[in-house]
Amino acid sequence: MRLALTTLLVVSLAAFGQIDAQDWNTVVTFMPGQTLQDILVTNDTTIYAVSSLNNGQGTGLNIKKSIDGGDTWVQQQTNIPNENFRNMATPDGETVFVIGNNSSFITNNGTDTWSNINIDIPSMPLRCIFFASENIGYLGADMGTIYKTTDGGETWFDLNPTINGSNVGTVSEIYFLSEERGFIAGSSYLKFTLDGGQTWNDVPGFEPNNGFFNIREMQFLDDETGFLCGDSGLVLTTSDGGATWTELTTPTSESLQDLFFLDKQTGYVCGFGAVIIQTSDGGDTWTEMTTDQQDLFRAIDFNSTSGFMTTQQGSILKFDLTTSSDDINKKAEFIKLYPNPVLDRLFLDGLDRFEDIQGWRIVDVSGRMMMSGQRALLNNEPIMIDQLTPGVYYFVLEAGSRSISRLFIKH
Repeated sequence: MRLALTTLLVVSLAAFGQIDAQDWNTVVTFMPGQTLQDILVTNDTTIYAVSSLNNGQGTGLNIKKSIDGGDTWVQQQTNIPNENFRNMATPDGETVFVIGNNSSFITNNGTDTWSNINIDIPSMPLRCIFFASENIGYLGADMGTIYKTTDGGETWFDLNPTINGSNVGTVSEIYFLSEERGFIAGSSYLKFTLDGGQTWNDVPGFEPNNGFFNIREMQFLDDETGFLCGDSGLVLTTSDGGATWTELTTPTSESLQDLFFLDKQTGYVCGFGAVIIQTSDGGDTWTEMTTDQQDLFRAIDFNSTSGFMTTQQGSILKFDLTTSSDDINKKAEFIKLYPNPVLDRLFLDGLDRFEDIQGWRIVDVSGRMMMSGQRALLNNEPIMIDQLTPGVYYFVLEAGSRSISRLFIKH
């Protein structure tokens, strides 16, 4: 039987007198309040989001779906009230799999009806799911549990993997570059496999005794180039297929929940504290993007024209890749700081391309503001930074609704 869909009314923000457009704008907020844990673009028009309850009101309307590129959304019934659904994946762009806290595992089989998948999983939270191909998929859970499918999700079996070097708790992220070569990650570990998940070893530099870190999300652009994000503003990149990783300096210390790179240069990372940052140079520098929400951002995904982001309180935001913000990004490339490293006098070049710079600020790597000023100072005088202690800082320009940041080193 086909389940009924509940259509939502999407209210235009213009009705509330919004004048200054943001980079990211809310297109819908679902009630009752619920955390939108994940978002999945299956093609340019079809997008799914999945929710977990955050206010104690039981609902089975955990699936959100758009078939018009994210402009309007409907809710679909799972018939599993009070479940905290977490993650989604598709092997073929049609069939979608969704997992949840209470060992819930459902699929739509490419339709609008969701049904349970019955597999022999102990009662534990299911955390992440990933398909390496149309046939091969992996499912991560607590206590180092990994399940695998070799038939596109029809059947799943416990890998009972050999995990060397440490005991793994929650498998919170799975990413495979091929059917055999992949990674698992979580709290204070990052491990790799070369045999389809049978054995796992620590990635050098990520051994359990190498300090605390929490990895949330990973993405590879090809066999060599990849990025990951995590707590405390963590963003790392690799250019050798994950054998070694380099930490990138970001202008935030918030927990970064998700990331999406359009190519090796252009990427977006979202997280708690209403943080959404963008890079156009592979992570060397970052721009703080603006939104009409002050919420915790949970997940992000893109189609060919737009970005979509979900929040803790049940909203979906949209970013138009084809708007004038692209022009701002191009102009921002001409903003240069010199000399860098710098001792006491900092200069800027490229300001003549902007008419809407209101001011500037200097922040340290934890986001604490150290100095600020007006545009007039930029036009006529060097910026005296001799009072700053030696270290790494961000110089941030306020340009209209955008912020443009440049990293510099103070000797």
